[in-house]
Amino acid sequence: MFTFAKVLSLGLLVSGLSSMASAQTFTPCADLGTTHEIYQCLVKEYARVDARLNKVWKLTLERSPSETARKALLSAQKAWITVRDLDCIVVGKEMEGGTFEKVLVQSCLNERTNERTHFLGKIFPDRN
Repeated sequence: MFTFAKVLSLGLLVSGLSSMASAQTFTPCADLGTTHEIYQCLVKEYARVDARLNKVWKLTLERSPSETARKALLSAQKAWITVRDLDCIVVGKEMEGGTFEKVLVQSCLNERTNERTHFLGKIFPDRN
C-alpha cells in the first residue's frame, strides 16, 4: 500500500523535480494534508508560473531580431505546448485512475512551464 510520503516521493521523482527552482515551487504544496489541497495549491501556483511565462514570452518576442525569428518562436511555442501537455499526461499515468494522478500532471505542468520560462529568458537577452 502507498503511504502519502511514498506517493509524494514517487511524484517528485516521476515528474522530474530535480532543479532547485522547481522543488521550491512544489514544496509549499507538498506540506499540505490532502491530495485535493495539494492539487488546488499546484493549480494556484500554475497561474503564477503561467503569468510569468507569458511576461517572458512577450519580452522574448519584442527582443527577437527579425520577423523570421518571431515566426520560428511562435511555431516552437505551439509545438512546445503540445509536447508539454502530452508529456505531463504520460507522467500522470504512473498513478492512473488514482487521486494523485492529477497532482502528478499539474506538478509536471508547473515544472515544464518554469523550464520554458527560463529557456525563453535566455534566447534574446536585453541588449540595453
